[in-house]
Amino acid sequence: MKSRLPNERAWGCLGTAQRSAYPKLTLVWAPVNSIRSGKKMRKFCLLALFAASQAVVAGQLSFVSAKALADRDEASLRKEQGGALVQSQAPVVQKAMSSCLALATSTKPPAFVVVVELDLSGKVRKTWRDGDSEVARCFENIVGEAKLFSPPRAPFYSSFDMDFNASVAN
Repeated sequence: MKSRLPNERAWGCLGTAQRSAYPKLTLVWAPVNSIRSGKKMRKFCLLALFAASQAVVAGQLSFVSAKALADRDEASLRKEQGGALVQSQAPVVQKAMSSCLALATSTKPPAFVVVVELDLSGKVRKTWRDGDSEVARCFENIVGEAKLFSPPRAPFYSSFDMDFNASVAN
């Protein structure tokens, strides 16, 4: 069977010459000069597809899954790391509340939770929110631009549980 490509050579990634239609996944197509390099190319492409599929799955995390990861990651911190996390969250919460509480339609806005995914530098890369009030949306926007503590690994998940109706324990 003749190749439809201009230079009549076989092309990489699983022996096809079609480009991926998925926007986040672009494979490089290279000419395959021998059977040996063709096997290497297929192996490389399979590994690339596997790695990309893992990234896509992580990008489709639900709020519930993200919250479970946040609970796990926060619980795994040593005492001093947990303290650093709380200290880095405090000014973010203060800034968000000073900006967002003015949007509240009642004296006690409904509770909400915002989960964040941090990179190694502590920059927020992604957020998830449970709660649809104006205050919750505003809070998520401000937290989404924040830089928190540098976590021990990335991605690292953390959550902001905001409940204005909770009583303070003595």
